[in-house]
Amino acid sequence: MTTPITSGPPPSGPTTPAQQREAIEQEAARLFHQARDSGSDEAWAQVYRWVEQSPAHGVAFAKAEAGWEMAEALRSGGVQHGGAADEPTADLRNRADREEPSARTGPRLSRRSFAALAAGSGIAAAASLGFWHMLGGQRYITKVGEARLIELADGSKVRLNTDSAIDVNLEERKRTIRFLKGEARFDVAHDPKRPFLVTARDGSVQALGTVFNLRQRKDFTEVTVIEGQVAVIDQGAPATTVPAGTAAMIRAAAVSVIRLAPSDLDRRTAWQQGQIHLEGETLSQAVDEFNRYRTKPLVIGDPDLASLRMGGMFSATHSDDFVEALKQSFGIRVMAGSDGAVILLPENGKSPLDHGSV
Repeated sequence: MTTPITSGPPPSGPTTPAQQREAIEQEAARLFHQARDSGSDEAWAQVYRWVEQSPAHGVAFAKAEAGWEMAEALRSGGVQHGGAADEPTADLRNRADREEPSARTGPRLSRRSFAALAAGSGIAAAASLGFWHMLGGQRYITKVGEARLIELADGSKVRLNTDSAIDVNLEERKRTIRFLKGEARFDVAHDPKRPFLVTARDGSVQALGTVFNLRQRKDFTEVTVIEGQVAVIDQGAPATTVPAGTAAMIRAAAVSVIRLAPSDLDRRTAWQQGQIHLEGETLSQAVDEFNRYRTKPLVIGDPDLASLRMGGMFSATHSDDFVEALKQSFGIRVMAGSDGAVILLPENGKSPLDHGSV
């Protein structure tokens, strides 16, 4: 069992810029040594999350790594002392720049490259993405309304749904996916020597030769297993097994597993055929679903409409068909909002329940 990793924001109290910088650097050093000593995925994932909070964190972390590298070099006699431990010599920088990527070993981070990105480019906002790239990773995203099939080098396939993003890092001994937002289906190539780990906002899962769907909802992360099984990770170790035909809701420290009827499984995976399958959802739920694929939202203009129950199969990217069905079945009228939104209103003087159903 991996030792729980403690974390927290930089120490509170510093008020001057110098004090704040010192506090961040102290936290960076603590996290670096904690992750390096532990070597666990959870410890490094914690580092990634902390670095992503601020470009200043990334620079401080790179500096901590630099101090460690220099100390190691001095201990081994490989570098002549010519400056402060946290300021690498020009010679060391030049040698690092000449290194071939395949020859790099040791810590997972490249301080020199990171510092060059953060300071040289001046694009602080790119720090998070650059940080991941230095780990050998690749980011994939989809825009609103877009779907994309990604074939990974290990033979696995990832299908991204609308407005989704993942980071992929395939290493010799493991495959790591950071699930950033949206929804994705993972068809994982079997490789017992390289675990396939997906870390999401609410927890992590490890594929055990499987096909599964991952969706980040407002309050939890939803895992739907289509083939094989996955394990929900708790403190670095598999804790809950989720077999095919079931789903898990992961939130905070809780995992709830439910058995799915075949129709429920079809409904959850309908997006992979570009469809939205409604089977008793309320209009409010249906509108939320269609809005995932729209840049101009559908808006329910009268609360009496929100609880209407919907049914049917619709194209995910042609929500106008859904709106037209609402008009015909419930007499719902449509008004254009000033921002391009489509506002749904009841027919004047009539209850929508006087009509049929979608």
